Amino acid sequence: APPVALQTVAAGVPAPLARIVERAMARTPERRYASAEELGQAVDTWLDGTETRKRVHRLVERAESRVDDAQLLLGRARRLRERAEQLDRELSPWDPEEDKHALWEMQDRADVLEREARYKLLERRQLLHAATAQAPDEPGPRAILARCFREDHDEAEARGDEATRRMAEERLREHLGKLPETHPVRQEYLTWLSGMGSLSLSWSTAHAEAMPSGEVLLERYANHRRRLRPVAVRSLGDGPLDGVPLPMGSYRLRIRVSGCAEVRLPIQIDRGAHWQCQQDAERPVRPVHLPAAASLGPDDCYIPAGQAWVGDEGSGLVAVWVDGVVMRRNPVTNREYLVFLNHLVSASLGEDAQRWAPIRWSSTSGAAHSWQPDASGLYTLSQAPLVGCVPDAPVVGVSWHAAKAFAAWEATRTQVAWRLPHELEWEKAARGVDGRPFPWGPGGDPSRACVWSSRARPVGPASIQAFPADESPYGCRHLAGNVHEWCENVFRPGARVQGPVLVWPDEEAGALRTARGASWRSRGLQRALSQRQGLDPSAREDRVGFRLARLLVPSQD
Repeated sequence: APPVALQTVAAGVPAPLARIVERAMARTPERRYASAEELGQAVDTWLDGTETRKRVHRLVERAESRVDDAQLLLGRARRLRERAEQLDRELSPWDPEEDKHALWEMQDRADVLEREARYKLLERRQLLHAATAQAPDEPGPRAILARCFREDHDEAEARGDEATRRMAEERLREHLGKLPETHPVRQEYLTWLSGMGSLSLSWSTAHAEAMPSGEVLLERYANHRRRLRPVAVRSLGDGPLDGVPLPMGSYRLRIRVSGCAEVRLPIQIDRGAHWQCQQDAERPVRPVHLPAAASLGPDDCYIPAGQAWVGDEGSGLVAVWVDGVVMRRNPVTNREYLVFLNHLVSASLGEDAQRWAPIRWSSTSGAAHSWQPDASGLYTLSQAPLVGCVPDAPVVGVSWHAAKAFAAWEATRTQVAWRLPHELEWEKAARGVDGRPFPWGPGGDPSRACVWSSRARPVGPASIQAFPADESPYGCRHLAGNVHEWCENVFRPGARVQGPVLVWPDEEAGALRTARGASWRSRGLQRALSQRQGLDPSAREDRVGFRLARLLVPSQD
């Protein structure tokens, strides 16, 4: 009869030890150990490995306990910061120092707790490294270290720190390479590092019930001399598209359908993510609306509905859903505004024209002058050395109320509901959807947008024909510089959103109104697309202009 396997009579015996015993008790001598010394060496080797594994297990347990310690410390720090924020809201800047001591103590204590938590997490890594040094082939601690470096990679990628991201990827690949090929962490993380995502897309039009046929051209944004330029990749054919594999990155789709305006649709494929036009996971996927070709003028730029990264690069951008909007390519110019004023005069509304007439500033003395009609009662652009008299430069010296009056006039004239943009519509039009710091991408060189350092002799806003590099993924221009731009919404510490959705309406009588972007008076382009300020709606300044926007209503295009 064949020998009984050791595991059947001694449950719980480790498999390596069972193999040693079975070999020692083999029926044929040639299969046994050659000597008692050889058997002893095999047992000693197994015992050494067992002890090593026990030590490694203890190190891993100690390492993971540091995570619990760090979480407790961070929880205490978070509660302290919440109390400090509440106390800070109750204090005024002019309150005496003594009233702020408790606030400062809370903030300092929170700093200490957060620092202690970082030390705990650092100690965790040191223990895990010690475990891998003692047992290089043991997968457990190495898999945990791989998870740590993936977290480093994610954080660096989220904040755009490419050097740190690359270092984290190198360390991650180092540990994955030492895991068994079949280990689930190795397989999962290598797939994740490949960065492959996918794309699904459909579209709709106002003039067809069924989705019309068309073509989708794929372009990938490539960094060339610190500017993101769309580079043709291939045609994706007709839609709908369902799960088309794409490497992670920033892309632009050009959707061409007969009878519709060609739509530029920037998309961002995140690492391992699936892109589709969807507000959130709980809402249905939307088709991208394609406006009729006749519904857009030559200077209209269509920004399709979808998610966009908005906010402050310093404190972090957030994803917000912004509905589809049409925005004028350029700010309203002096020439266009002059037509508005003279229309009012011709309609016997001279007092309104005077009320909305811009202020001009002498480029030599700085003295302010209101636009005045000539002998015929009509307005003309002054030939005097005044800031803001270049015909095709953005109009400045107009209040928020004047900008609203122009928008209402243009809406009546064109029978289209023009208005001022909400600041998040403005920001999406400027950034696209990949969170770029400037409309053209990286590289805030002053030669690309009109700020103070862009010209040897700054004398006011530049012509809209100047600085062609200041153009966004949707074709809007002069969003990084030239003039700050009035927006529709009330100025608040942060734009009103509910979850990831922009909140309308936003009315409050007498409140400050938001102006966005940098201007010709800005010293540089730092955070040009994050700049926001609250201005009195009656203010008229030589650096503030406006542009028009309108919602795209599919049933009306």
